[in-house]
Amino acid sequence: MLEGLGEGITEPYITIMLKVKELSYVRIEQPLIDRVSFALNPGESLLISGKNGVGKTTLIKLISGYLANRQDPIYWQEQHIRDCWLDYCQDRIYLGHEATINLQLTVAENIEFFRAIVPNQRSITNQAVIEQLGLHNAAPIKATQLSAGQRKKLALACFILSAAKLWLLDEPYAALDSVAQQWLTALLQQHVESGGMIILTSHQPIEWVTTATYALTEFKEVNTCA
Repeated sequence: MLEGLGEGITEPYITIMLKVKELSYVRIEQPLIDRVSFALNPGESLLISGKNGVGKTTLIKLISGYLANRQDPIYWQEQHIRDCWLDYCQDRIYLGHEATINLQLTVAENIEFFRAIVPNQRSITNQAVIEQLGLHNAAPIKATQLSAGQRKKLALACFILSAAKLWLLDEPYAALDSVAQQWLTALLQQHVESGGMIILTSHQPIEWVTTATYALTEFKEVNTCA
């Protein structure tokens, strides 16, 4: 069992739900996301699949709130996320495709930086986070010297620190070797089993079996004129 996961989960947590209702998005006058709808309950996970360029990253950014769209029909606990924005920011955590770490800081210093910016944290020490990442031997090493897989694992430290209920991950398995993929699968599974919710993207099959899959396809406008 991964240390610290599941802490802070209380009975009201089981009533929380994420809803997306016919979400569409147009970029540079071209439709990219077309009427996407789904609901996610505690203990559930959703894989957004599809080839590169179909809008997986755009969709997960819209759900996170990092990509602003005035008409976004996204609801958290039956409220539009713009009406409960502070609560939503406490309850969700997002990791983009690129590892969000400072390459000039050591592993230990990056963890300390995450400690300063991650809201709604679990009760867990920095050393315990490093141990769970399997980077204890690399703690004093600058991130620029880490492999791509190690950098991705370091970025995932935010999720070990955070008590957020909704995890949003864009291509989390990319750059991870088979051992690291198994580690990530265990991390995701533990979060779901403790009542958390996960949405992740991938353009290729992944080891972890999610509750549901939403397959995005390239949007093609149909001309109905005679």
